Amino acid sequence: MARTPPPASANPLVFEEWAKDLPTTVWVARRLCDYIHLRDDDGGSTDVHPWVLKGEETGRGPDNEPLVLDVEPVALIAESVIAEAEGVVARQRGARGPLHRPARFSRGGSG
Repeated sequence: MARTPPPASANPLVFEEWAKDLPTTVWVARRLCDYIHLRDDDGGSTDVHPWVLKGEETGRGPDNEPLVLDVEPVALIAESVIAEAEGVVARQRGARGPLHRPARFSRGGSG
């Protein structure tokens, strides 16, 4: 019997109502950087890549992130896009932002 792969953690790109006053650039950058620490935690592994995925939401993970099944990769996000997103987040000031922010973002907060 084949095992079903575990659900994948995902970070939706849907613009949340509470964030309607944020510039789209800031919203997308924050979403892209929410899990950038996974690469850092894995020793800078080049095997950790952000993707745009399509899938069926099946529940919530330990960080309250959506978990998806039947994942279909739509696009690999280019390293240059991640670098630009990191710059946008690093320039933000305020209390909002990912709960687990890499040390390189500790100068600011986003929001």
